[in-house]
Amino acid sequence: MENHQFERLLHEIVELRARTDGLAEGQQKLAERTEHRFERLLHEIVELREHTDEGLRDLREHTDEGLRDLREHTDEGLRDLREHTDEGLRDLREHTDGGLRGLREEVRSWVDDARRHFQVLAEDLRSDIRLLAEGLVAVNERLDRVEARLETRMNEGFAETYTLIRLSYRDLDRRVSTLEGSAPS
Repeated sequence: MENHQFERLLHEIVELRARTDGLAEGQQKLAERTEHRFERLLHEIVELREHTDEGLRDLREHTDEGLRDLREHTDEGLRDLREHTDEGLRDLREHTDGGLRGLREEVRSWVDDARRHFQVLAEDLRSDIRLLAEGLVAVNERLDRVEARLETRMNEGFAETYTLIRLSYRDLDRRVSTLEGSAPS
């Protein structure tokens, strides 16, 4: 009878060892999948940041180009305006003083209107640039939140895996100890 119990206990130990090996293999596979997912997500985050940086560079270049074009256009317009004003003033000097005063007022009004118009355009451009900057800040904050959530999830998954393995080994240790305690000396 003792031989039969011993064989049964020996058979149970072999089964427990096979289960333990299966758990170790499962743990290894889980760790590999988790590492693969982490690497893939990290790669996606790097690609997203690179894409964002590229977009920012393109936006800066486009904005700089737009500002240069606006400056050139403004300078050209101002040169044309000065030339036109000078020409008009020369013509007016040849006419009566009364006509000259009226024309000067008209030119001043036109210059003021042009100045106000350019100030409005400049303020609109500043506003657009501020909006773009706020959008980029929001995108960076969102990336930071996603990265933090991903890190939290991974840490929780590792903790759960560690707990499961620890419980399995504790149960196995208890069972082996029980078997060793009941085995004949």
